[in-house]
Amino acid sequence: SPAVNHRLIRLNTNKFWAFVHVFKYFAASPFLVRMIHRRVATKHKDTSLDTILEYYAPYHQNPAAAVTFWKSIDLIRDLRLPDELKHIECPVLILYGEWDRMVKKSFIENLPNIIPNSKVVFHGTGGHHLMTDEPEFVAEEVKKFLGTPQLKVVD
Repeated sequence: SPAVNHRLIRLNTNKFWAFVHVFKYFAASPFLVRMIHRRVATKHKDTSLDTILEYYAPYHQNPAAAVTFWKSIDLIRDLRLPDELKHIECPVLILYGEWDRMVKKSFIENLPNIIPNSKVVFHGTGGHHLMTDEPEFVAEEVKKFLGTPQLKVVD
């Protein structure tokens, strides 16, 4: 579920840069991480406290991680997206979970019209974090795409 369209983020993040430093100390909490995780993952059995603390660890251990997260949101708003993707010449595999509540399916369906040598594969029940929701599916699709059946999912 690549975030490849500037219309994905409607919030003008430039107006909130002054608050990022407050965010990194107060808002980046296990509670907030759980809320985000529940939005991007479809398999909520993975929202155990241990899982949430694992996702939270980078923000707790390094408050600059929140700034990096905010900058990634800002990058998604780049008006050059998705048109700049037309310059990609290598084969591209795009995996999309149909239960994605972050990236519109229409954005993904349009990518083959933009990226010349791309292939989109849809998963019927995966969400935005398809690699977390359906790791075996992702591994199989990557193996097929790369033509290397000796790859396997490692626990």
